[in-house]
Amino acid sequence: PHSDTQLLSTSWDGLLYLHDINENRQMAAFPLGGGPLLDCAPLCREAGQAVAGGLKGEINLVDLATAKTRLIGKHAEAVKALNVVSEGRI
Repeated sequence: PHSDTQLLSTSWDGLLYLHDINENRQMAAFPLGGGPLLDCAPLCREAGQAVAGGLKGEINLVDLATAKTRLIGKHAEAVKALNVVSEGRI
């Protein structure tokens, strides 16, 4: 999300992970209220934010610098895919 050497991933343990692929290390793990996470996407490079969703149907916004999270949406079913339109930050 901040550079071409960083990778976001989700997990069944309910964490959003930030990795450095050049150094082959985990940089951070963000808990998002439990429940397996199925997808994530960087919101935009400049903002340093990402969104993630999962089986609980919640969509969370994560500030990757401060680790603050905020619930921004909820669905009746699982969130299995996210797509971000960076021009409109939606």
